[in-house]
Amino acid sequence: MSANRVEKLVYWYLRFNGYLTVENFTVHPDHKKDPEAEADILAVRFPFSKEEPEGYKFERDTELNLPGIIDFIICEAKSGTCAINENSWGNSELDHIRYALEWMGFIPDNPHIYKEAIENLKRQRVWSSNGYSVRFVCFGKTINDQLREAYPAVLQTTLTRMMNFVYRRLTTYCNALHRENWDAYIRTIAHLIELDNKPEQLLEWTLEQDKTGEI
Repeated sequence: MSANRVEKLVYWYLRFNGYLTVENFTVHPDHKKDPEAEADILAVRFPFSKEEPEGYKFERDTELNLPGIIDFIICEAKSGTCAINENSWGNSELDHIRYALEWMGFIPDNPHIYKEAIENLKRQRVWSSNGYSVRFVCFGKTINDQLREAYPAVLQTTLTRMMNFVYRRLTTYCNALHRENWDAYIRTIAHLIELDNKPEQLLEWTLEQDKTGEI
């Protein structure tokens, strides 16, 4: 399934913050059996990532970025309230978290380390050790108070915050809004900015139901 516009907003927000991303990552611990799980986006940021063309320092969102560590994110992107898909990540009998960790490939093949990581990620949705962090981050239109109460360490980032960030990134020291290697979503955002649309209008367009299935 192609990514929807909200997932594309998350993708570009992460990319502009220095994260490398994999979209629509399918988790299937037992390839012969259902159900499978899916992470909207897996992302990783390395501790020395920066973007400073000709001495200019592009903005990075300090709420998102964790300094000095390698940061892996399992992203949950929603057009409504922030949420974690408990059907995918909450069932202790389905080792989806271990599958994702093994794919990331930074943990030695040590059952004790995996046990610690998986237990912390199931209990708190975050885990850090030896310069690495793995965490769930939720993106949505509104903050989920119940999620915050259940998992206070989980970062919830609103679509408004992300769109404001993307808007500033494209309108501050950006000499060329149109780049051929960018996808249709961000090229449309750039075009709408040139037509003097503000962040709230860009978000309204992003949230429109796409009946054609296209970005």
